[in-house]
Amino acid sequence: LIRETTPNVIIGEEGRYLQINNISLKDGGAYKCVASNVAGKDELLYTVAIVQAPTVLSGGTHQVVEGEEVQIVCNVNGEPPPVVTWQRNGMRVETGIRYITEDEVLRILDARSSDSGLYVCVATNEAGTAQQAFTLEVLGNPRL
Repeated sequence: LIRETTPNVIIGEEGRYLQINNISLKDGGAYKCVASNVAGKDELLYTVAIVQAPTVLSGGTHQVVEGEEVQIVCNVNGEPPPVVTWQRNGMRVETGIRYITEDEVLRILDARSSDSGLYVCVATNEAGTAQQAFTLEVLGNPRL
């Protein structure tokens, strides 16, 4: 139930429209408009779907010893939930023998020095795209 005292909601002249200012995710949902007079009543149901462009919460540097597994996590927000892909040297990282992409996580099995470099998390939904770079340093075992 919307009341006239709801801070970000304006009910128009004689209740003919509803205006939501500074809309946020919590304002999404079903809204019912009910009109009535002595002849009866009618109602319409409206669904308000809120979309929010993706944001990536953090990047950073990850270090792993050669031969070990490393996980790089791309923490994202957005509505609808963004689809995350990974890039390296401008090319999409595909799941394969040593690279596994699962939602927001990039796993590299049996890390090699050639895996060192810049990885970019790309988060996309219908409201936009965000990306964040992660640096991976694979540390070699000491050799004499």
